[in-house]
Amino acid sequence: MKSGLKILEILLFVVGVGSVFTFTYHKEFSTETIDTLKVPMPVLYQVLEKQSHILQKNDLKFVQYATQIDAKKTEFKWHLSENENGTAVNIKLTGKSKLFSYPKADVVNSYIKQEKERILKEVQAKMDAYSIVNSGVKMLEIGNYIGIKVDCSWNEKDAKMDESLPAVLMYALQNQMQRNGSLFTMYHAKDSIQKRIQFSSCYPIKSTFSSNDKVNFGILKNQKYHVTTLTGNYKYLEDAWAKAYQFLEKDGLKIVPNQPTLEVYRKGHTQSANPADWVTELYIAVE
Repeated sequence: MKSGLKILEILLFVVGVGSVFTFTYHKEFSTETIDTLKVPMPVLYQVLEKQSHILQKNDLKFVQYATQIDAKKTEFKWHLSENENGTAVNIKLTGKSKLFSYPKADVVNSYIKQEKERILKEVQAKMDAYSIVNSGVKMLEIGNYIGIKVDCSWNEKDAKMDESLPAVLMYALQNQMQRNGSLFTMYHAKDSIQKRIQFSSCYPIKSTFSSNDKVNFGILKNQKYHVTTLTGNYKYLEDAWAKAYQFLEKDGLKIVPNQPTLEVYRKGHTQSANPADWVTELYIAVE
């Protein structure tokens, strides 16, 4: 009888210890995924940096942070490197699970997917931020410039501008012209009936130049302008121009007839990878 009780006590002890072990022992798990995200690496890095412990080795950025998943502290590690399509990322997830509750691969992968989507949403919000402000009246004298004139439909404008602005910049660099300010677009005419627009992509220079079959030379003399400043992506330019005329009307100013309007690109993608940092000034000549 006593031996039977002894065996029972031993069994209960083993079960008790086993239960404690089962509920207290945690096994580490990890998984990783490789992807290319079509976002600028500096912007992605800024978002991760806010919640992360940052290390940097051999020019490869390494971002590490911990988050809560199912009440467990789980750690994410991001390796970032730039490539021609955006940012190459290696995302590794590590954590601990109780014995016999090791998460399945599809569950762990879903953790990574959810976290990646959350981070990308923050990155997009950071890139989409913008402001349009009334900067008042200023005197502007650009002086000498070269330009490539374009006549196209409204629907072609953005594509034509993407061609002509780099072309005028390249021409100036190839001919060693000294720059005298920011690149700008000069709008000559807009036909709302035919839905056509005329503009010149321009590069300000210090010296004079003779027009040829590739570029035109011009001089913009000192003129008073009403200025609206867009800080943000160029996709908001249409809204900015609408606001510019509202500001002008509210300020009670009169437009000088037959004068071109200007878009001056004070800060662009060469200064910041984040479109939210780009600065464009819109100029309307006023009396």
